[in-house]
Amino acid sequence: MSSSVELGQLETNLVPDPVEYAVILPPGYDSKGSPLPLCLVLHGGGTNRERLVEYQPVFDALWGDGSLPPVVLTSASIHPEGFYVDMREGPQWETLVAEEFPAHIRDSYNVRSDPAGTVVTGVSMGGHGALKLAFRHPERYAAVAAMEPGIEPGFRRDELRQRNLFYRDPHPDEFLFGQPVDSGLWEANNPANLARDNADAIRDSGLRIYMEVGDEDELNLHDGTE
Repeated sequence: MSSSVELGQLETNLVPDPVEYAVILPPGYDSKGSPLPLCLVLHGGGTNRERLVEYQPVFDALWGDGSLPPVVLTSASIHPEGFYVDMREGPQWETLVAEEFPAHIRDSYNVRSDPAGTVVTGVSMGGHGALKLAFRHPERYAAVAAMEPGIEPGFRRDELRQRNLFYRDPHPDEFLFGQPVDSGLWEANNPANLARDNADAIRDSGLRIYMEVGDEDELNLHDGTE
């Protein structure tokens, strides 16, 4: 028995167009049985919900050998350079993925709504977004896993070197944070700042944190991750 993929659209006022999403249901998924944990999978830059669909054989292998317990995985397509940011005058990508989208999935599928049954993960831009969601509201998640997250080694943008900004300076930072870049808005979306400012809440929540990156990442994402 293998998993199944379902595709859908979410109508929302938070962004201009309907949001396309994908869901992977594990083998034996039962809409009437015990609710399963929910894993939000945030895609990386330049990709969309199809990235999750491409990983289906990997998850089937993990379910097949018992490495992965039954869990419902889902991914919503956001702007390919959106970085899961609530823009000052524009789409509210973070709010969508943190609130409206998981609420829709919980209404549509037999998944848990409690923090102990909710995890968030992502790669690159998605890792950046996953850390933001978890560090801003650690009480909502049991764990966060960020692979090669698109984060920088500093609390302020003017602390960073070109080796850490070349792939997003001036675009998409000017697209997301204004021209010139609004440093306050940039800092409010910096996972390092959120971790520092919410340190006590993160510790008290029991949130489990996993971060992974290669030591020769082509975008130098190992600087910020380390």
